[in-house]
Amino acid sequence: MKYKLSIFVLVFISFLCKSVYAEFNCEAINQTALVQLPNQTEMNWKKFFFNESENFWIVEYIPISQDDQNFSDLVVIQYNQFDPTTLSVDSYEQNCEFMCQQLVSTYPEFNIGIKTLDKYEDGMIQELIIINCFEENIVEHTISRIFLTPSGGVHRVAFTKKNAPISAKETQKWLHILKENTSIVSFEEAKKKSGLSRFERRT
Repeated sequence: MKYKLSIFVLVFISFLCKSVYAEFNCEAINQTALVQLPNQTEMNWKKFFFNESENFWIVEYIPISQDDQNFSDLVVIQYNQFDPTTLSVDSYEQNCEFMCQQLVSTYPEFNIGIKTLDKYEDGMIQELIIINCFEENIVEHTISRIFLTPSGGVHRVAFTKKNAPISAKETQKWLHILKENTSIVSFEEAKKKSGLSRFERRT
């Protein structure tokens, strides 16, 4: 079973498209997460997929050394707009648990586990593991950072390993990147700085 988007992202998009807030904040929409990798190694990643609507967008990157049809590493950067009057760290966490239940209902062959590794006033870091129960192998292993804005925006940055677990060394690497080297910036700032964001930079 092959997906251009990860299984989790597909359900995530489906759920959020029903939850987005019509009266979105233009300033928040014009912001992106910026992931600054060590030694400007963002040059080793290429844009693989992009999609957007009025209050949602997503971009995916894979290593330039990996084939588009058979990649193992994936970085996802996305934005969604929620109702700011109901959005909170706790409500978002509950939504994620609900989505995992939806995944199990839709794909009963999968065992899905999600847990919060760290929680902040404006977001959290989560780990998601999807296991194929029949084949007894990991389908996806994801570590993600969530940023919530006062205007109801949700920025999500995720590193996913397909068909294998993320090693302990790589886990520590991405936890450091997500905690220390990932921030929310304006579109204009993202276009000027090195790193992975909504905008692909090659210079």
